[in-house]
Amino acid sequence: LFSNEETRKAVRDPYLQRIYKSELEEECRYKYGSERPKCMLEGLDQLVLIASHIKPYKSSEPDEQFDVNNGLLLSKNLDSLFDLGYISFDEAGNILISKELSPEMQKYVSQFSLDNLFINPKRMAYMKYHRKNVFEKRFAHK
Repeated sequence: LFSNEETRKAVRDPYLQRIYKSELEEECRYKYGSERPKCMLEGLDQLVLIASHIKPYKSSEPDEQFDVNNGLLLSKNLDSLFDLGYISFDEAGNILISKELSPEMQKYVSQFSLDNLFINPKRMAYMKYHRKNVFEKRFAHK
């Protein structure tokens, strides 16, 4: 009754979110040739996988919010690092790591890259947004 456009935009439709995650899971099963979906970075069929938005949901236009190319299927830990801007990826899928992470964590995440199976022009356009507006701006005030 009292909501505005910004409030409505921030609330995700659970049905569309489930379809979005299912599409990412299907992409992983197909590209990895596996029965179970796997984390797009670790390549493991984790029990919990998160459909992570590359361009944050709240910043996305309606046609971007559930676009499968605006997503990565990630393990819970990697999803958190990605969402908070501690990691991102360059145009070739190489991982970019924030200096804010501990040396131990930097070493751990440095072993991952975004597999070429999941790189396409549209996904990398979203990734460019993530690099500029999430990863690089995360610590710009320091």
